[in-house]
Amino acid sequence: MENTTVLTIVSSILSAFTTYIFMQFKRIEDQHEAAVKLLKAGADKESTQKKLLAHTKFKDYMDTGKTYLLAQSKLMGVKVVREYSQVDRLNKEHNKLKMDVVVMVKYLVTYEFGIDTNADSYSVEFETPCIHIKCNAPSLMGTPTIAVVSQEISVPNILPNDKAKIAEMTQRMTLMAQRDGISMSRDDTVRLVYKARLMDCLREFLQRQTDVAHLPCITVDFR
Repeated sequence: MENTTVLTIVSSILSAFTTYIFMQFKRIEDQHEAAVKLLKAGADKESTQKKLLAHTKFKDYMDTGKTYLLAQSKLMGVKVVREYSQVDRLNKEHNKLKMDVVVMVKYLVTYEFGIDTNADSYSVEFETPCIHIKCNAPSLMGTPTIAVVSQEISVPNILPNDKAKIAEMTQRMTLMAQRDGISMSRDDTVRLVYKARLMDCLREFLQRQTDVAHLPCITVDFR
């Protein structure tokens, strides 16, 4: 009887000890698993933070982007070439000629447009949801270049001075071209070309910068 009692007690002790050992190992396993999960969560959080920073990293380059645009704007001149025909009908009585004469001159006029590259006229800022480039509108640069393509006088050798007549007509063409150039600078065609060039220039610059993974839309607003 005593032996049976002793065996029962020993068996209970061994069972309790085994359970204790099992629980300890289970607790260590759980702790290890929790630690792994914590490390993974930390890594995921760090990765997410890096991705978020990469998506807004472009904001760090607004000032350098403006400087780059200012430098590149000097190379963004837009040329527009147009053909013109000018016709003068000379009355013989009014011009003391033997007969009426028609003088026709054809021209090629080259216009050059540019943007003010003064730093004060530029701004590059992010305003949700876009990057906004603000600058002065393009304007006519200098005097249009005029080339005489052809000239025709209906009656040869009747004008007192052919060259003087062509020069006088070309002078009028110069004044007209100047007015047209100022008007063209406000035309959507010229402005759209400049907007596209400015947006492409800034976009390409920002895409080359370190850790920039995302760019928002870019707009151009002319003052």
